[in-house]
Order: sequence, then C-alpha cells, then structure tokens
Amino acid sequence: MMTDSSSAPETPPAPSPGAWLAEAWACRRSDSKRTVDLARAARQVIEELADLAQAALCLGYGLMRLGEYASALGEVQQALELFGELGDQDGQRKSLNVLGILQCEGGDLIASLKTFIQTRQLSAALGNVQGEIEALNNIGIVYNSMGDSTNTLECYLTTLPLSQQHGLRDVECQTLINLSVAYHDLGRYSEALAAAQSSLEVEAGSEPTLRALALHNAGRAHFGMQAYSLAQTCHQEALAMFTAVGDQAACAEVYVELGRVAQQQLDLTGAQALYEHSLALRQKVGEVRGQAESWLRLGELLGRLRQTDAALNALHEARTFAAQSQARTELCAADLALCQMYRQAGQHREALHHLEQHLQTKEVLFNDASDQRLQRLRLEFDVEQAGHERDLAERLSADLQQLNLELERTNNKLEAAHQQTSLLLAQVEHQANEDALTGLANRRAFDAATERLQNDLLARYGGEEFVILMQGADAATTQAVCERLRRSIEDYPWAAVRTGLRVTLSLGAATAHLDGSPEGLIQAADEALYEAKHAGRNRIRLHSPGNTERRLYRQSIKNKDLG
Repeated sequence: MMTDSSSAPETPPAPSPGAWLAEAWACRRSDSKRTVDLARAARQVIEELADLAQAALCLGYGLMRLGEYASALGEVQQALELFGELGDQDGQRKSLNVLGILQCEGGDLIASLKTFIQTRQLSAALGNVQGEIEALNNIGIVYNSMGDSTNTLECYLTTLPLSQQHGLRDVECQTLINLSVAYHDLGRYSEALAAAQSSLEVEAGSEPTLRALALHNAGRAHFGMQAYSLAQTCHQEALAMFTAVGDQAACAEVYVELGRVAQQQLDLTGAQALYEHSLALRQKVGEVRGQAESWLRLGELLGRLRQTDAALNALHEARTFAAQSQARTELCAADLALCQMYRQAGQHREALHHLEQHLQTKEVLFNDASDQRLQRLRLEFDVEQAGHERDLAERLSADLQQLNLELERTNNKLEAAHQQTSLLLAQVEHQANEDALTGLANRRAFDAATERLQNDLLARYGGEEFVILMQGADAATTQAVCERLRRSIEDYPWAAVRTGLRVTLSLGAATAHLDGSPEGLIQAADEALYEAKHAGRNRIRLHSPGNTERRLYRQSIKNKDLG
C-alpha cells in the first residue's frame, strides 16, 4: 500500500541540507510529498557528493510513491550510480531496494525480481540481516504479482521465523500482512484473515501504520468471506488510524474498499460518494496509479446506475492514468470495462476496439509471466536457495560430529564424576504437504529449543528431528524441559500460517548411561521416542528400564544418513 501524504509546508525548515535529507528519508512513507519538497530544496544548496546521492534517493522514493514512475526511475538510477562512485555499499543497497519497488510498481516484474535478488546478496555480504530478510520479503511480493503462489508462500514462510528469531517486530508484522495479501489473492480468505489477525497481535515498534494496514487486510478478508459489516468495521478503524497520522493516500485506498462494501450493501449513492472522496484525495497528493483505480471503480458504478456518458468519461480517465503510470493490470481492466460499456450503449465498433486493446495488454501480461528470462531468474533464485540449504546441511553435519564427540567425553566422565546426563530425541509432527510449511514447522521447533536451552548441546539431524544433550539434569528436570518444549510448539499460532494447520512435538528421553556406552543412552532415548509416538503423538516418554517390550526406533546418531 502506498502511504504518502500532502501535508508538506510551503517552505522547508532551517536551511541545512543534511537536516532536510534526514527528515525527507524519515517521512518517506507517511508524507511522500514532503519528502519530494525537502529533497528538491536540499539539492539547491548541496555541495557534497554524498548529500547529492541521498537527495536523489529521497526524491526518487517520493516520486515513486506519488506515482511519477518515469521521473522516479531517473533519480534512483542516479543515486545508485553516485553511491557506487563513493563506494557506499549501504547506499547502493538502499537504492537497489527502492529500484526494485519502483520496477514492481511500474509492472517490470522481471527486472524487479533480478534487482531484489541482487539486493539480498548485497545485504548478506554486508552482514545486514534485516536488509536480507526485507529483500526476501520483497521477492515474495514480486512473485505474488506474477501469480506464482508457491514461491510467494516460500518467501514469506521463510522470512516469518527469521524476523521472529532476530526480534524484528516490524518486519514480522509486515510479513504477516504480506502473507494475508497472498492468501487473499488466492481466494483463501479465512487464512488471509488469520494472518491479518496474527499481525495485530505483534507489538510493532517504529512503524505506526502497520496496525492500520493489518486492519485494512482483515477488512478485505471479511469482504471476501461476504461478512460485509465486519469488513466495514475493520476499514473504518483503519481509516481512523491513517487519518490520525495524516496518511491521505492510505485513506484514499480505504475509501475505495468502503465503497465496495457499500455497493454490496446496495447503498449505491454512498458508494459513489466514497469513490469520489478517494479520487479527490489521490488527486490532491498526485498519486497517478491510484487515480486510475478510483476512476475505474467510479466508472463501473456509474455504468451500473445507467449513467452511460458519465461512466464512459470516468473509464477513459482511468485508462489515461493507467497508461501514464504503466499500470498494466488497471489498463487491462479499464479496456474491458470500456468494451462492456460501449456494447451496452450499442457502439459496437468502439466496443471491439477496446476489446482488442484489452486482449493485447492481457497477452503482454501473460508473456511477462512466461518469459524465458523469468525462468532463468527463478532458476538463479532456486540455486541460491539450494546453496543456503547446503550450508545448513554442513552445519547440521558439524553439529552431529560435535554431539558424538561430546557423548564420548560425557561417557568417560560419568563414572568419575557421578554426574547425571540426559539425552532427548524430539520429532516434529504435522500434516503439511507443502515444502514451505514443512520447513517452517521444523525451523520453529528447532528455534524453540534453542531459545530455551542455554548451556546444553543441541543438534538437528534429518528434516524433522533433533537431539539435545543435557549434563547435570535429573529425571525431574528432564521431564520439565520436555514439557516446556512440547507446549511451546503446541501453543504456537499455526493458524496464522494455514487455517487448520496443527504442529506437535513428541519427545523421548533417557537419563544417565545405562550400559557404559553412548550408544546405550541413544538407544534408550530412541525407545522412549518410539513409545511417545505410538501413544498418540504430542507425548513425552522417559526411558523406563523395566519395560521389556521396547523396539529400536533408530540405531545410532553415528549411523544417521544425512543424505
């Protein structure tokens, strides 16, 4: 969602280009017109190359938010070039990120995907974890624009646990909002609602509009589920929040959604007033692409009211603004609406002309989605992901080697020190059929264990299992640790990821060494895990020496095939 505002003063504050640029960047989302004004004012008195680069970046971002894509592109490209001359890699990263957003908004999805992949690589090289996560989030947005739901969900379900792990609350909230949008676009409205509601539960920090965005998406989900009163309530709450921060562009988008609700409630006069209010706000802030949407909604409504001339005028305005902002989706919709309106008016030649225009634009959109360059970029992204997975496999292998060594050392110490040692085997249980959901469930379980175990040895082996070695832990302590881990997985809000998704954890544990060898400890824990799983899953079992009916679930970690 574009969230700019037009509350910029006629004259900027004290004549300091550095201060102007700092403020311009700080208000770039909430007040894009002010960002543009401050950047232009600073450019008039700038002497340093670094300030010139930052001014170009601020100006490009602000112009993009206002829908002036052609002008914005030139500014961002200049910023990227200047930061390159300065050797400022973080400046390059920011410029690439804005360039990718700009390309996506302008409909050049192939270029956008390539840019965000480059942004992610640069963020990783700089050790900027948040930048890397945000780039992956943006890659998901591009895939969603392409209609590639599999890669979209993979990106979001990867960034979600990463943002949680690093305590990036704003990023976590934004990811859940993006996930809600993706589910909405797939028609999975209950899951869209669950993701939006989960984002409302995250305590975001520096981004005041995130809660409003979450409410806005909850409203869209309710609309899809035909719960129009609930949709109206959510949108009205979001509108109040956007109004409070002066975000007029966001208010305009909410007015469109409220207009759609009014139409479904057969309040056509109210819907028209809401669409006109949305249009007036977008004209005020200069949001070109947004005006295309408002004109389109208004034109379709006027056609329904049989106001043919007014409807045709509105739809032609929609087409003009869509073409100006290179918004192919809106352009495609405007031509189709014009075709239907002219056919309704009996003007078949004009109807045929706009049908041809609609089909041509639709073909361009289809070709973009199936372009061979896109396939190569997807392959590049997949190769990069495979590299990350190989790195993970190497780390897992190292963990297992360390575990085996530690088991040997522990075994040698047990008799001399009379110290109890516990070994836990845990397995993640779920019914997820999608790789992305499976990976998220497994990562969440491992992260939960990492958070709760300070000085104990933790190793992940295989896709869904991990092992924990706890020194100095008696049976009662081991039982308590197992229960905390089990509850942390059971209580996780999995419904935000997929409605009906349930993930549990079964654990088997053994305390002390039973036959003088590490393998004996492993076998005992392994048998306990077998009992836990066959008792109905989501269970804990501690090894009981008196049970003679145990079966061997695994032989030894040393014999584990990592594939």
